[in-house]
Amino acid sequence: GTHFSRPNSDAAQRKAIRVIKAKGGKVVFDIDYRPNLWGLAGHAEGFERYVKSDRVSAQLKSVLPDCDLIVG
Repeated sequence: GTHFSRPNSDAAQRKAIRVIKAKGGKVVFDIDYRPNLWGLAGHAEGFERYVKSDRVSAQLKSVLPDCDLIVG
């Protein structure tokens, strides 16, 4: 999920999903939620494993319909 935290990497991931789905492939999504990489905690606060964010939740939920397996 961290790859969806920045606009350019989000666009690249979504393109990869479209390409693999068009070819009949499967998408495995590892949520890998790290608040510090979403700008919700400082890098010195990497131990912070959960910070509630409606923005992050909405962003990650938008990917779920295209996924065949979700882990994390």
